[in-house]
Amino acid sequence: MSPSTPIIDLDPPADEVAIEIHSGNDESINVPHKEDENKKETMTVRRLSFFSKQFDVNGDGVLDDAEMAMRNMATSGRGYLTNEQVYKMMQEQIKTHKQLFRTRRIMFVLLTLVFILALSNLGTSFAAASLAKDTTTSSNAELTNKYTNEALSTQTAAESIVFESTVIDSTDGSRRRLCTVDGDVECETNSLTTISATMCDTMITHCSRGNTVNLKRKWKNGDESSYNICPFRSGTISITGTRSRLKNSEGMRFLITKLAGGYCSITGDAVAQEVDEICEVNGDCATGLICTKNSTQVNSCKDRCDMLRFAPSRLPACYASCDHATCQAPSE
Repeated sequence: MSPSTPIIDLDPPADEVAIEIHSGNDESINVPHKEDENKKETMTVRRLSFFSKQFDVNGDGVLDDAEMAMRNMATSGRGYLTNEQVYKMMQEQIKTHKQLFRTRRIMFVLLTLVFILALSNLGTSFAAASLAKDTTTSSNAELTNKYTNEALSTQTAAESIVFESTVIDSTDGSRRRLCTVDGDVECETNSLTTISATMCDTMITHCSRGNTVNLKRKWKNGDESSYNICPFRSGTISITGTRSRLKNSEGMRFLITKLAGGYCSITGDAVAQEVDEICEVNGDCATGLICTKNSTQVNSCKDRCDMLRFAPSRLPACYASCDHATCQAPSE
């Protein structure tokens, strides 16, 4: 063998021992281990004793919490539990089950009680509301006193209904045409201020109940006029709604006439324009007045537009709103 060839010792030293290590407890083995020529250390390995192995149910070499509790209960050293110990364990388990069942039963009783209380609270609320309510609704959709059956009038806001200048086109009166174009001869000679059929019924119903009803009319230049007609002070409301003659709260007369198409025409001083107020045809003015353009009023209105110092782009619109006819007394 050449001096340069390394020598490999295949046999372990006599003082090193190969052992099989088991995890566990109870017993310790001191195993010498040579780390170098000058130092030695001792490695401690624990494994189950014969007594502990009796309680290693799953055979994994380690006692879990349940197995350790069984081992601690085996004070006799026999490696198993006696009947007295097993009996005691079963008594504790039965006691625990009874306590759990009693707790669940109490919980269900409490839940049932809460449900009953909630229902009783709801029923009490409905009963209190019914007893406190002194009004009811009649078959005519009217609010009445529950004890006397008298109709009551309640209103949170005034009813505003738009009425417009129209011409009845068809012979049977089922169609109407709005007067929105200047120079319409038929509108100037045969126009009526009307409202739709639906709003006509609504207006008559509100007036019958004594509610506040205002009529609004929008003119071609954008101005808007408002007229109060109900609650009326006196007059007669037709049962069929065909013709009702009434006086408003200011004592001014007006007439509601139901047309063939279901529309309602409204005429009278209560919805007529007074002197110097805007108009389109003579029928818009009160009795004794005519609708004509007053150049003095038009120029005065345009002067006010100049005083407001509108932007140049807004002046034409302001001038156009001034150029309209007004109700005037006829010149002699």
